[in-house]
Amino acid sequence: PMALTTGGDFGAARRAKAITKFSEGVLDSVGFWATRELRIRDSAIFGDGIARNFRVGRKLHHERTLPGEILVDPCDAYYGRPRTLYIRHHIDRRVLIEQHPEFKKEIQEAASKLTDDLWLTWDDEMSDVVVVLEAIHLPSSEDEDSPSDDGAYVKCISNATLANTDYVRDYHPISKNTFQKPLVGWHGEGMVRQLAGLQYEVNSVGLRMQEQGFMTGSYVWSQDASGLEIDTLDNGTLSVIRSLTEPKFFTPAPWHPQFMQYYESLLTKRPQDITGLSGFATRSELPAGLAGGSGIEIRNYKDTDTENLIPQGREDERDVVDTMWQLFDLMEEIHDESKAVGGKKYIVKVERRADGRSAIEDIDYAKVRMDKSEFTLRTFPTSYLASTPSDRWQQVSEMAEKGLFSEDEVLSLLDFPDVQRVLNLRNSPRRTVERIVEMLLDPDFDDTIVPESAMNLDLCVAIGTLAYLEAKWIDKAPEKVTARLLGFVINARAMRDSAQQGEGAGPQPGSQEPGMPPGEELMGPVNV
Repeated sequence: PMALTTGGDFGAARRAKAITKFSEGVLDSVGFWATRELRIRDSAIFGDGIARNFRVGRKLHHERTLPGEILVDPCDAYYGRPRTLYIRHHIDRRVLIEQHPEFKKEIQEAASKLTDDLWLTWDDEMSDVVVVLEAIHLPSSEDEDSPSDDGAYVKCISNATLANTDYVRDYHPISKNTFQKPLVGWHGEGMVRQLAGLQYEVNSVGLRMQEQGFMTGSYVWSQDASGLEIDTLDNGTLSVIRSLTEPKFFTPAPWHPQFMQYYESLLTKRPQDITGLSGFATRSELPAGLAGGSGIEIRNYKDTDTENLIPQGREDERDVVDTMWQLFDLMEEIHDESKAVGGKKYIVKVERRADGRSAIEDIDYAKVRMDKSEFTLRTFPTSYLASTPSDRWQQVSEMAEKGLFSEDEVLSLLDFPDVQRVLNLRNSPRRTVERIVEMLLDPDFDDTIVPESAMNLDLCVAIGTLAYLEAKWIDKAPEKVTARLLGFVINARAMRDSAQQGEGAGPQPGSQEPGMPPGEELMGPVNV
């Protein structure tokens, strides 16, 4: 998810950018992406992919929960928005003691099964788990100015109530990815339910075909008075059959051809008509005509084949944003508690990809936190370009042919891990300038940077000018920041003009001469 400011200034925009990076680190720390794959599968099978969002002390948790563990009252959930949600699940006894040490004795004596737990598929008495029931009731009033106090959260076991507190939020603390919204009720409808009627027909037809196959055998046609000795007919080898005329052996087809075609259509064509997914998509295959096709043809085929899953894609985007908002609320609780008692900071490790390299940096939540009214979360593709090398190369080549990017920009777009070191060296002039511009735009950076003769001064002027105009007139950056960047651009232009007057208008370091890769003129002759 990406944080967008609602009419904020330059500082708010930079904090929103930091919140975007912080969100990535939070989702990674709670294992959201690994759980997301399982929940998407759950939604296709059961109708819902569910995970619980909670914290134990300062640690955030995002745990997968099976839809059968979530209970709602049918009348309360008739319109899809139940006020009360019940969760019944099993927790390891020692883990539960760590969460509630004040109830250690009660937890040690708590039951591991209830009367209606006989449906469980496992019956391993060596596991030491406890049945935990939780109930979340939303407050009646959703007005922030005059909230009601009837919201409640209760957590209990068979012999004790572990928690009984007020609940003030207007949502249930779960992430829910629904495959298809139900007409009535809260639980979604999965692909398995859509195919249930078809599966019944497949089983019925298959049973009849099996019976016909068992009952159908080989037959012998012989005329009367042919002298055929029936006792000599067997299924042995080299059997001798005596008769006056040659008998005829034949085996009739056990199934009518149209009946067989109907059965095959139940297995191949009908599922596609119901789900909208082709057989190639479910098997991750390409049609024979596209196996060696171009990137454009394959992309067009994939786009057409996934149009029926657009609602599920939007539901997945909504689920990511909703989960992040819930985690923000939990982090606010941690921040308020730490601030009240002077506790340690809430730090999240984030992967920072810059200058062609990856590194881990620590981000303090207190430095990036914003009021929820000042920003919103939206989901955008992490990259317009394809993830596979062949498709990415095809897309970048097409855009380069149309003149959208220069050669050094094309190199920066080709993020291939196995050739990244070579691309980093060849594209270092541009990456150096971009890094300098980023440092100069940082309000916390209190130094100045002077251009060097080894830099590509043309890029310093071009990129620096564009960044200056955007920062001053669009982002409304502070005067100190824009003046510092403008000074860098002016110095780079002066150095470039001086070099051109003294030595002629030769190529700048890092510029692109015909037939010479960027940055190669800095290297000189190389002895291998």
